[in-house]
Amino acid sequence: MAGALSLFFAAIYGEDLKGVEYGRAGKHSLRLDLHIPDGTGPFAAVILVHGGAWVAGDRINSVQPLFQPLSDAGFAWFSISYRLAGDVVRNPIGEVLQLGTAENDVCRAVAFVKQHASEYRVNPNKVALIGESAGGQLASMAALRAAPGRAVQGVVAFYTPSDLASLVRTSNMIPDNVGDAVKGTMIDDALMAGLTEFSRSTMSARRRRLFY
Repeated sequence: MAGALSLFFAAIYGEDLKGVEYGRAGKHSLRLDLHIPDGTGPFAAVILVHGGAWVAGDRINSVQPLFQPLSDAGFAWFSISYRLAGDVVRNPIGEVLQLGTAENDVCRAVAFVKQHASEYRVNPNKVALIGESAGGQLASMAALRAAPGRAVQGVVAFYTPSDLASLVRTSNMIPDNVGDAVKGTMIDDALMAGLTEFSRSTMSARRRRLFY
């Protein structure tokens, strides 16, 4: 009886955990930080996807302003790291072939939250994605192309780019040496084709009212 009571009271207290591994991708350890409210739940859950133009940003500082409002509203939240496109200068061909890896990481985070729903006192049928900038685009794609068991109930996308092909052509964030190295090559063609497909899917999501 005493043991059952101690387990019950332990379950009603919230918790904050840092650096939980939600998956592995080759040599990469995919990590998240989480907050679970006080109470037995099950709680609606939010997965936060930071921005940073796909090459920068982090799960702590980039989305930190969202932590307290979500906590105050009684949500469980999970702020994730994902693979950045930081190797494009050293390995442009590999990056083109890896288009969508960050999106896959977001999908994996959704699956992790759902699979561990009872552990974290989360309602697996009330999971949403929140992303800002590049994170909004990744959240959108993860929601649109979700495999069975990885579907979410909504996406909140803040200032999300939707025409990625045009963005790459006009952005001043891409180093000149990178643009010059791939311009007019097969790599350039493959990259633009992939970005165009991503753009179509993101704009399609808006028409399907997936977004809030």
